Amino acid sequence: MSIVKIKRRESFAVIPNNLLTDKRMSFKAKGLLCYLLHLPHDWEICVKQLVSVGPDGRDSTYSILKELIEARYVERVSLRDEKGKVTGTV
Repeated sequence: MSIVKIKRRESFAVIPNNLLTDKRMSFKAKGLLCYLLHLPHDWEICVKQLVSVGPDGRDSTYSILKELIEARYVERVSLRDEKGKVTGTV
């Protein structure tokens, strides 16, 4: 039997084992977190984009993100102007 090697252009993400064994999170949350970890470090989460690349709807995606926030894998920060008015979320 011969071995066929295929040259790939893909890059790989290294995922910590403790993330995958964290019992606080569902498999959906672990999958979304793995997806987020494969993205460039300066990439900002956009729920519309996440909904467009996955099978879950908007509400389900928000629920999964909430789960990741509660498990402290994701942080949501509200941006405010000098008067304290919310101007955006990062």
